[in-house]
Amino acid sequence: MAPPTNLQQLIDSIAYPGQPGPEGDVIREWLRAEGALYDRIEFDVHVGAGGEVQPGIPENIARAWTRSTQKRIDVVAWQGNRVTLIEAKVKLNMGVMGQLFGYGFLWLADHNNAPISEYVAIARRGDPDVIGALNAAGVRVELFKDLPPLPANSVSPQEP
Repeated sequence: MAPPTNLQQLIDSIAYPGQPGPEGDVIREWLRAEGALYDRIEFDVHVGAGGEVQPGIPENIARAWTRSTQKRIDVVAWQGNRVTLIEAKVKLNMGVMGQLFGYGFLWLADHNNAPISEYVAIARRGDPDVIGALNAAGVRVELFKDLPPLPANSVSPQEP
């Protein structure tokens, strides 16, 4: 298995689809550390049916509604026909478990020919309780503590 041909381009990206800057920094570090282990890497992957479309809505608006209400997986990394589902945070929280397993359920409903090999949570930091719970549930945790500090004016929903 060869790494993605565009791996260096992905690492050098300024931003990643669907990711605010602080989570993008975590994704970039993950790409540096583990990106070469995968054949293909996708970002902001939509799964599920999305919200209910009301009768009489024009088709173009219905498509946009569906796309905007589908769930979004931060990173899907492929090894052959198997995938790793990855959730990126600044600070891990218990909600990551629900996100990953919910995405897994929806992924398998949409892609029954692409089994999930692993769930991974990546972040700048996480407390021992959250990391222990994630590990006990079978989620691999990767922390990237050596990232530069967030700017004082940085706003991220996972920051306390």
